[in-house]
Parts: sequence; C-alpha cells; structure tokens
Amino acid sequence: MSKKKVPFYSQTAILDPYIHSPNPGADPDTLEVLLDMLRTRQELRDYFFRSGPHAAWAIILWDHGFFSDSPSPQKTEKGYMFPYWDAQGYLISVASQVPDIVLKHVRSIQGHSWYISRAIEALCLIEADKAEGAVPKIIEWLHDLEIATAIVPQTYDLIKHLAQSRKTAAVFDLFLHLTTPIPPPEVKKVGDFLLNAEAVSKFRGAYNENKVLSEGLSLLVELDAARTVQILEGHLCSAIRLEAEAKNFPNFENVSWWRAAVEENGQNFNHDYKDKLLKALRDSLENWVQQNAKAVEPLIQHYLNEKREIMRRLGLHILQRFPTEYKKYVVHELRKTENLGDVGIHHEFFMLMKRGYPYLDTLDQKALITAICNGPSLERVGELAKWAKQEYGEDPNKYVQRYSKRWVRDRLWMIKDNLVGQPAQILDKLIAKLGKPEHPAFTSWHSSGTYGVRNVGPLAGHELTSKSADELLEFLKKWKPPSEKQFGPDSISYEGLANDVAKLVLANPQKYAKQLVAIGILRSEFACALLEQFTKNEKASAVSWELCIDFCEKLLENESIRYGMNHRGGENWVWARKLIVNLFQEGISKPERAITSEYLPRVRDVLLMLVYDPDPEPEGDKPKEGWFGHNDPATVAINHVRSDALSALIIYALYRAKLTGTDEKEPISEGPGPQRLEEVVRETLTRKLDKIDEPSWAVHSVYGRHLWVLYWLDQKWVKAHIDQIFPEEEAEENIRFYVAAWDSFIIFNGYNTLMLDMLYPKYSKAIDNLSKGYVTKTYLRPAESLAGHLIWHYLLSDKKIPAILDDRILLKKFFEIVKTEFRGTACWVLWKILKDNPSDSGSYWPKVRKLWEWRVQKASIANNSTDFDDEMGWLAYLPLEAPSSETITSLWPLLEGLLPHIARDTRGLGWRSIEEYLAREVDGYPVKSIQFYYLMHSQEGKPPFLYSGDNARKIIETAAVHSKSRRSTLSLIDLLGRMGIHQYKSIYDRYAG
Repeated sequence: MSKKKVPFYSQTAILDPYIHSPNPGADPDTLEVLLDMLRTRQELRDYFFRSGPHAAWAIILWDHGFFSDSPSPQKTEKGYMFPYWDAQGYLISVASQVPDIVLKHVRSIQGHSWYISRAIEALCLIEADKAEGAVPKIIEWLHDLEIATAIVPQTYDLIKHLAQSRKTAAVFDLFLHLTTPIPPPEVKKVGDFLLNAEAVSKFRGAYNENKVLSEGLSLLVELDAARTVQILEGHLCSAIRLEAEAKNFPNFENVSWWRAAVEENGQNFNHDYKDKLLKALRDSLENWVQQNAKAVEPLIQHYLNEKREIMRRLGLHILQRFPTEYKKYVVHELRKTENLGDVGIHHEFFMLMKRGYPYLDTLDQKALITAICNGPSLERVGELAKWAKQEYGEDPNKYVQRYSKRWVRDRLWMIKDNLVGQPAQILDKLIAKLGKPEHPAFTSWHSSGTYGVRNVGPLAGHELTSKSADELLEFLKKWKPPSEKQFGPDSISYEGLANDVAKLVLANPQKYAKQLVAIGILRSEFACALLEQFTKNEKASAVSWELCIDFCEKLLENESIRYGMNHRGGENWVWARKLIVNLFQEGISKPERAITSEYLPRVRDVLLMLVYDPDPEPEGDKPKEGWFGHNDPATVAINHVRSDALSALIIYALYRAKLTGTDEKEPISEGPGPQRLEEVVRETLTRKLDKIDEPSWAVHSVYGRHLWVLYWLDQKWVKAHIDQIFPEEEAEENIRFYVAAWDSFIIFNGYNTLMLDMLYPKYSKAIDNLSKGYVTKTYLRPAESLAGHLIWHYLLSDKKIPAILDDRILLKKFFEIVKTEFRGTACWVLWKILKDNPSDSGSYWPKVRKLWEWRVQKASIANNSTDFDDEMGWLAYLPLEAPSSETITSLWPLLEGLLPHIARDTRGLGWRSIEEYLAREVDGYPVKSIQFYYLMHSQEGKPPFLYSGDNARKIIETAAVHSKSRRSTLSLIDLLGRMGIHQYKSIYDRYAG
C-alpha cells in the first residue's frame, strides 16, 4: 500500500474485509502484514480500531502484546493527559464475547490507575462467574490509595454486577475494602483548633460517597442485611476512632454532639464521612427491620447498652421508628427517668417520648408525667446553681427556677397530644409564662443551615428581653464566658452575647438609647455587633441617625477606642472604627438610608478624625509576600480604617455637593469645574498627599479610585495636584505611589475624554511601568483595564486613521513594549468592545481592521512566533463582528495570518471562532470556505479534539454539495481520515464515486 499517492480511504477499503473477518488469522502471512501495519502506521491503526474489529481479533491482539502496556501519560500545560488506549477500548467493546481475555488483561495490566479503572469497566461486561475471579486483584488495588481513588466508580459498578448474580462473598469483600475509612491526610492546627481531623473515604468525592452508600445499599441488604450492617457499623466506629486519635481526644468516641439527629434533618451537616456512614447504617438497619424485625432485636438491645453515645442514639432511633415491633424496649427506655435529662441522647429520646408514649400503660404514663413534673435531678440543679453564680453572675435560685420551668415545659410539650387534666393545665400555665418552645427536640437550633462552631449567648431571648436597660447593662458588666474548654457546635462567648444584645437593641432602640454608649464601651464585641446591626440589618432604618451618630461620636471620645490597635483576647477596636466608616458609607450612598443635611457636618467631622487613624500600620499597609493584600493597595484600602475613611470622605463630599449645591444656594451644574469641596475637606485631601506625613500606599490608592469624582468636585485642585497623585520621578518609592493610584484609577474609572489632556502623559508613563513589571498584584486585573482605556482612546480619536499606527496613538506603544500576555489581553478587550457595542461597531471597524492588519504584519515579520499566539487567538473572534461589507475574500489575508497561531492554541478558542465564521460564510462562499478550512487542518500542532461539532459538519456537508468545492472537501475528509477522524466518511463515500 502506498503511503502517499493512494487516497487514504482507498487504502482502508482494502483493510475492511480483514477488520470484520471472523477468522483473521486464516492467512498467517497477511496477518503478519496487518500486525506490522498496526504497529507502524498510526493513521491506519486508528482506522482499524475505530472500525470495530471482530471479536476474533482479541486473542490475536493478546498473543501479540497489544493489551499489556498502557500508554504513558503526556505532560501538558494543564497537567497530565491520558491518551486513549485504542486496544483497551476495543477490548471493552467485545468484552462479553472474550471473558478470558478480559481476565488476563485485568491480572496483567501495568500503568496508570486510569487504565486500571477501564480494565475494571470491562469486567462489568462479562458474566459474573468469570468476573468474580478478578476480585483478589481489585482488593489488592484498593489497598493502594492512589489507585483506589481512581477506581471507585468502576468497583462500585462491579459490586452491583456481582450482586445481581448473587455473588455474596465477592460483593461483601469488595464493599468492605472499598468503604474502609482512612486517617485524615491533612490535619492542620489553627490556634486551639484542629482542622480537617475527620476520617475520610477512599472515594475523595462526595458524589461517589453518596452513590455507593445510598444507591447501592438496597442490593446489599437484600443479599445479606446482617453482613451489610456489620460492615457499616465497623466502619463508623473506625471513623470515629480515627478522628479521636487525630484530635488526641480519646473520649470523642463516646460523644455525639457532631450529629444533631440520627434521622434526616436540616440540622445535620453531612459533610464528613462518618455522617455518611451513619446514614448508611441507619438506612440498612431500617430496611433489615422491615425484612425481619426479630432478627435485628439482639443488635438493638446491644446498641441501647452501648458506651458509644452515637450507637445508643441509633438504638433509640430504631425504637421510635418501629415502636410496635419493639414495644418491650420502648417501655423499658421510657421508664428510665435518667434518660429525661441525658443531653447526649436528647433528640432521639424526645422523639421516642412523642411516638412511644401511647405504648405505655396507664401506670407507666402517669410515672413518666410525674418524673417530668418533678423537674431535673437535684444533682443537675446543684451544678446549675453553682455554674450560674460563677460564670454569669446570676442569682442561682432565679436561674435554676427559670431553667427548671423550661425543662418541664419542653418535655411535656413532646407528649402534649396525649395530656389531659392536671398535666395539661401545668403545660398551659408554663406556655402562658414562657411561650411555646420553638425546637424542644433539639438542644440547639441553627437557622443558617451551615456547619461550624457558632458563637451563642448564655441566655434565651426572652431572658434578655425581660431585663430593663439598666439590668442589662449590669449583667453585661459582670458576665464572663465559661472558663472550661467547650466542645460542640455552639460556643458561649462575648461575640454570641453581643449579637443577641444588638438584635435586642434593634428591636426597641428607644428602650436602650440611654445605655447604648455604656454598653458599646464595655467591649469591642458589643460595639461591633451594634454597628453591624445598624448598618446591615433590613430593619436598621428604625434606628435614627441621631442615635447612630451620637453612638459613634461618644465611642471615639474614648482614647482607648480611638487609638486602640490590640487584636488579642477578642478585643478589636480597629474593626469597630472600620464599622463606623461602613455605617456612614451606607448613609451617603444608599437612598433608603440617606443621611439628611443637618447631620452632614457631624458625619464629616467623624470622617476627618478617622482619616488620621493609626490603621493601617506599616506591616498592614504593605503585607509580606504570601499574605493577603501583598502588593495590592486597592484591596488593602477597603480593609483598613484610614484609607476607607478617606474614601468615605470623598463620597461624602460628592453626596453633599449633589444634596446642597455648590454654595448651598445655586443648583449644581452637570460638568466638572466649580469648586464644590468644603475648605476643610480640600485641606485634608491636600495634606494626605504628602508622602512623608502619609506613607500608606493604600491611602494613596484612594486618590486614583476616586479621581473622576475629585475632578468633578474640584477640577482646579486635581490639576494642581495631579503630579502628586501620579508622581513621575524615577525613585522606587515614587513608582510605588504612582502604581498604587494609577491601578486604582483605571480599575474603578472608565475612559473619560474630559481628563485626556491632563492624563495623556500619565497613560504613557503607565505603559512604561507595565512593561517593567510595575503593576499591583490585584485580582482586579489593572493591565486589562489599562488596555481598555487605550483602545477607547484609539477608537474615539478624531485623527484620521494612519496607514500604520503612529506614535500619537498610545496603543501602539503598548503593543510594542509590554509582555505577550498583556498584548493578548488587549486583543480580547478590543473584541469585547466591538461585540458589546453593536450599534457603533460599523464606525469602529476601520480602525479595528487597521489594528488587526498591523498585528498580523508584525507576527509575520517575527516568523509567526508563539509570542503572538494570545493576540491572534483573540483577533480570531473579530470576523464574527465584522460588518456585512466584509467577506471571506476581503478578509483572506488577515485570516491567513491567524492560521499558525490558532492551530497551536490547545484551548481551541480561536479555532472555534473561525469555524463558526466559516459555517456562516460557506453558503455564499463554499470554495473559499472549504479551502481555508483545509488550510486550518493542514497546520502543524493542531489539537486532536478540534474536528467535531455542528459548525464543522455544516462546513463539510455544505461544501460537498457544491461541485466547485467538492474536490477540496473530499481532500479534507481524506486528510481527516489520516488523522484518525472518520465521522465524515459517509460524505466521502457518497461523493467519491
């Protein structure tokens, strides 16, 4: 067979009879030629395997080593890629016909776990009697964590396959090893807390965990419920033990606060593997009970006496789910008065009371009610009295009385539907006094639906509400959080109490108005909570600005609060001052919270005070590499007091100017120019430009962020100080200040022709800075914004379009000196502007085309260097936005310039765009369209996936219909066939004749 002159599909026509022959080894000489071809002719090998060879080829390919060695992973820019193993893909397609070859393949395969997972996929397609023989090998793989993680889905599919054929021993061997928990791999200590200390699965993904432990359980329980439960119970206990060891907290095995309810409930946070194992164990137990309740009875009895709390709770859960089946145990547990006060089993026992009470006889019902009405145990009452006095400064007797009444109410509530007579009256009286319990079956309730340690206060809401403002203040002065270490999802803390107090104040601000400052000064937590509620709560408008501003002023009169920088022990007056700024920003930027004019001088004076705040300190203003905000003044600015206060002061000035008019008499004009700044504000802005007095980059960035606002407020002042805002001296410190202000300017301000004359030299300097790497490391992409400004300058310029961009056009300088990545960004911005402004695209197009021509010319001079790939990839989007006057013929020279570059782009973005363009043009220009499409596929380095899709098919099918473009189309299909792309062969066969 000729490799060159004979058309590819003429060669494959000779192969077809052998590919599908049931006896391909009949002629040994021909077979040897074919095997040599498979080893040496990649394009014909691709065709062979894609054509679906007969199953008879499997043993031949096995004997000649085609199934032994998998391809090696290929390193790419985005990691490793696993090439398609054509021989293995073929084996999977005929697996059911050659089970022995599949088994040999599984037992002998070498290579990456991806190919191992595919081998297991083949096992699922052969009869279970044969597949069972591979189980020992798979268990061996499951002991290798790297392999195990990759083969989970296929192993699960194999378990289902074997279960359907009732291969019980093999099924449970695989399930046991597949679901075994492993120690947490990435435990981290942060302060007193350990993160990521939970045992994990081999699955390394919630999707597979949920699938295996939920979807597949019914099959396993049907096969052997006892074995299923045994495995899951063992894994659950193992997961808890591994977590206890990681946390160095042995008793963790015997507590269960991590699970709010054994049943499904919104209070559960099922992120950890132990939660999923518990759910699977619970569901399996319930299914088993429905099958054979008697068989489960010994296990339930064992659980009810377990030391491990979660197992005991599981036993109680089964009782409340199936009280009829286990009436004897229901009665026994409800007779245990100690269960009434056992916090660990609270939820399950409360649910058992609710559902099990009707199963008690009259005497037992009376005994339970009596035990409830007697209240908590004397021992518990004594502990509470001591605790209330030491920790809360409460009168122990009053505290215990309140606690006891709630205790009785909550338990009677669970059986309220069965109460009559005196017990019902007792409950009614308690409800009248205390209100209805909200969630009595839970020891705590999380309305947020997220998991984590929640800061809570020590008192219930009604206990705080019942206190007068003076009583509340005295309580807050004396209260301290518990001294012992707290475990569980709730932590009683100053922060939790502060949040409760702030909500209380917001509900009735006048009640607490006189004590508000005294409360805020006690601790920063209280001040911060109040300020946050005043700012963010949807009901904050109920708090007058008089009260808010007075609160802020009085706080700042205290020097410890005004200058405090301590961040230890919960104290954080820095954050309180930041929240004051946030509050005022709310009032000067949101109409629904607008501050009226009589309060503006007081707001201004507070902001004038805070623009001299000690925060940020030098280390906060200039974080070290690796720290949040490193070399990112714009981000630092919004997170610190002084810089944010300066920003708020400028917004205040704008708000005041629009509210009052320039001189508070004349209406405001629309454009920049008049001096709309108050003198004291203008003086402060000038003073803060002094780099010696104000060395903060973050503060300086604020001038750039609000440059247009400042220009509108006082054009004369900005022009007088523009060289201080953007200092052009070459000293490193000046460059830092320039970049800090400039990057904020271009990020937060659009291109503005009114400031162009003033800023033209600054744009030029910014390009120089960018070329030297002087740019902030913000996620806000200042280089992209600079490119946008320069492109708008180019597009909106009144000058005639130069044949070649001249030095008056800043964009020319940008392309000539900045790095490759930024040039690509500029081309993306150019396309985006054209796409987003369709009504103006016609007027912009001549300049866009000139720029495209220039970049193609530059790329050609550079021998189409890869340095131009990013640019050309985005310029490839321009044909789709071109006006109707442009055709593929008129754009041909520009399109040709893209070819080498779009073929090298592994993302395929430019390729797809040109493909879409050709699909649009092929109806009117079939010859040119297919010729260009052929050129695209002829390029070296074209990614292999760029051959399919609706646009590709439309180009080829449409061009094949036309006689003038048919020959080129068939040549393209033949070329694609040599590349292993055969989806257009039917078109070739239809027209090749």
